[in-house]
Amino acid sequence: MEALPNVKCSDIANGYYTLVNYYVPGPQSISYFVPIILLPTALALPQSVLSHRWQILLVLPICFASTVHAWIAMGGVDVISVDALLWALFLLALKDPRREFKRIWRLRPSEAAKLDDLVLVSEDQDGPRANGDAKFSVESEEATGSSSDDDRRLAKDAPRVYAQTHPTGALPRIKWTLNLLASTRLHRWLINDPHHDRHQLRLASQPSPTRTSFVLLLLLPLCTNVFLIAPLTIQLFRHDAYFLTSLPVSTPFHPTPSTPTTTAFLQRALPPRLLRTLTLGLYAHHALSMGFLLPAPLVVIGNYLTLSTLPPSTWSPHTLPAYFGPFTSVLDTGLKGLWGRWWHQHMRVMASAPGDWVADRLGLAGSGRPRWALKVVSGFGFSGLTHMGLVPPLIRGTGPLRCGIAGFFWMQGLGVLVESAVGVVWGAWVGGGRKGDRGWVMRGLRLGWVLVWLCVSIPLLRAPFRELGWWMLYPPPDGWVAPWFQGLLDGRWIP
Repeated sequence: MEALPNVKCSDIANGYYTLVNYYVPGPQSISYFVPIILLPTALALPQSVLSHRWQILLVLPICFASTVHAWIAMGGVDVISVDALLWALFLLALKDPRREFKRIWRLRPSEAAKLDDLVLVSEDQDGPRANGDAKFSVESEEATGSSSDDDRRLAKDAPRVYAQTHPTGALPRIKWTLNLLASTRLHRWLINDPHHDRHQLRLASQPSPTRTSFVLLLLLPLCTNVFLIAPLTIQLFRHDAYFLTSLPVSTPFHPTPSTPTTTAFLQRALPPRLLRTLTLGLYAHHALSMGFLLPAPLVVIGNYLTLSTLPPSTWSPHTLPAYFGPFTSVLDTGLKGLWGRWWHQHMRVMASAPGDWVADRLGLAGSGRPRWALKVVSGFGFSGLTHMGLVPPLIRGTGPLRCGIAGFFWMQGLGVLVESAVGVVWGAWVGGGRKGDRGWVMRGLRLGWVLVWLCVSIPLLRAPFRELGWWMLYPPPDGWVAPWFQGLLDGRWIP
């Protein structure tokens, strides 16, 4: 039997140093973990032990100072630390989750009996109701059970919508807090925001798809990504020197006899800037969506196996909204639809919350354009700052790479504001009506506008993709899978 290699602690330390400085930014001091530990601790404690004021005066400054120290030690920001700081700002200062937040459950009464601090959300024929300020009405189980026999039978057999406040018990409080921190989109959470809460109450009234239908619905986007989008974009990348050099984005193509037929056709048919933008954008979409599509079926199977001990609505992907929304939202509302509905929404609430807070201080109307504009600036501003953390500190051109990534997101915010301003002018010109807004001509114009803006902004990501090796994330290296399957994944089968 071959002896195991003698690995020294110094080898591990050197390997970790190389990892966090040249590949993926990561913790290089203990202070990095302080906010990650303090935030759930502060939220899990009852208000009688740690008030909201002391969360702001004590816990938040410690989180901020620790994060700044961690950034100094790392030589820059990283995604997790910025994300944790934004969560801390949102949950400790801008909101008071222990008083304002309520977790929504869709459970049968037998399942609800196992949980503490639940109240029934009153329902009518249209599902759970929210009044004008998005507060919901509740009724006790005892009151529901005292009605007619038909009502008792319905309450006994059918799932109902419940809301759970900050629990009184220690273990339920910990579970409540951890679920809140894991729910980056705040799905099935009421947060005292009228628009968000009404949407969540509507979703809660709708039954989730079955596990089987959920997995079957995943097969189409999964197969499309694995066997079409990824192979095609990889083939386009391999036969275009633009992606690995500093050539201008509008440099003409020069197909050679060795260029695959499909790539050569696309290079002749489409303008260079457009084809390169589509190649980079589709590859980025593929890489992100695969992070959800691949593990989701396995998690659903795990949920099925634990069904006897845990309600399915507590954690299974089949009870959550889709990772990406419908592409028709891009056709209907342009850039606003692309980033507001089609793209994933993991940073939307926490990143736009500072803009909402500023709007409150300025006394702006809850649904007015000035408030919305502040939220757009805040959302894309902090999104750009967060994504700067993808660049490790010691690689070549760290500063320009970080600025390129941040600039891409900041340009999206600018594009959304420009689009909104043009929409206001257009609405005034045509009399304020929206007739024909969803016609195919208007949809085509919006799609053209989105492509133009992406053609301007996506090239900012070319250098980060090249220097950080993101083009090598997929497919797996040779030897990891069977040769025939490797050829299927990397596009060798495409003519």
